[in-house]
Amino acid sequence: MVQAVIVAAGLGSRLYPITDVVPKVMMPVGEDEMPLAHLIINHCKKHGINDFVFCLNRKSGKQVENYLGDGSRLSCSIKYSYSEIPMGTAGEVKLAYECGLISTPCLIYYGDTLCKTDITYLMEYHKKMKADISITINDNIRIPTGYVEDEKGIISKITEKPKLIDIGGGGILPIFYIDNEDFFIIYCRKGYDIVSDVLAFMKQNNYNLVAYHDSYPFLDLGNWQNFKRAKKWEN
Repeated sequence: MVQAVIVAAGLGSRLYPITDVVPKVMMPVGEDEMPLAHLIINHCKKHGINDFVFCLNRKSGKQVENYLGDGSRLSCSIKYSYSEIPMGTAGEVKLAYECGLISTPCLIYYGDTLCKTDITYLMEYHKKMKADISITINDNIRIPTGYVEDEKGIISKITEKPKLIDIGGGGILPIFYIDNEDFFIIYCRKGYDIVSDVLAFMKQNNYNLVAYHDSYPFLDLGNWQNFKRAKKWEN
C-alpha cells in the first residue's frame, strides 16, 4: 500500500502575518475555498492513496490535526509527526520515519504545493524505470527552485536554484516517489534539505534517480502573488 507523506512543518514566514494565525497548509484555496491540506488529500485519493502522514511543527500543527482528525471523515487514514524546532525537509521526514510512521513505497508531497500531477502514471513510470527515487519535474517552471538535467529519464545533474540564464533542464516539483529505504536510513538528517542535500548525495552514490516530466498546472504557495492565484484554482 502506497503512503503519502505531506511535509508541512515550515513556518510560512513569506506569508506573514496570516501564518501567525493559520498554518500555510490550512489556508483556503480553490474555487471552494477549501484548506490546502484537504485539496492535497483529495488529489492523492484520486490516485488510490488513502494513507497519510503529516509532518508538522508543534507551534501550529494542531490546527491541522483538529481539522483533519484521523482521516475517517475524509475516508482515509491520517497520522501526525510533530517537530519542536525547524529541522529542514529531510529532517522532518527522518523524524516521522524514526517514529515508525513511514513505510515504503511512499509519495513525499510538500504541503505548500498545488498541482495536478498524474500520480498514478508517476508510480507506473517509477516501476518501469526501476528507480530508487522518481523526481517530478516541470520544464515550464521559471521560479527559484532546484533543476535537473536528464537523458531518457535518468538524471545526470541536479542544480539547486540556478540563475535563470543557467537553466538547462526541468524545475523540480516537490513530489517524490520513493521505494528505497536508504533514503530515510542513510541520507535524511536533521537540518538537511531533500533537494539540495539528500538527492544530490544519493546521485553522487550512484542511486537510480529518475526524472518524471510533468506539464500539468502547478502553484507554489510560498508568496502572496501565488496565494491570490490559488484562489482561482479549479479543484
